[in-house]
Amino acid sequence: MCVRGLAVVCYRQVENFTVSLSDGRAFCYLVHHYYSSVLRRDLIRDRTCLSLGVCRSGPDELTSTDTRAWSAADVDQLLANEKHNFKLLYDAVSSGNLV
Repeated sequence: MCVRGLAVVCYRQVENFTVSLSDGRAFCYLVHHYYSSVLRRDLIRDRTCLSLGVCRSGPDELTSTDTRAWSAADVDQLLANEKHNFKLLYDAVSSGNLV
């Protein structure tokens, strides 16, 4: 029941909750759903390493669950998107407007 409720709150943008919780998207959607004035939907970045199945296995080695060739710059941007989502979440929670 909880997972179905979270799916509704996340506007079906979340396919895998383990991934979406770990890259910040699901938490951002949750805050947006209940406090849309504190965290706007257009600020949440959906393209993250975890959402696209990309990760670094070493300093110069990229792995992916798909066949696309990912450059280091692509991965850096995807990681920056994850950091951005967590910063949005942190800013929203620390704003004091979630009461």
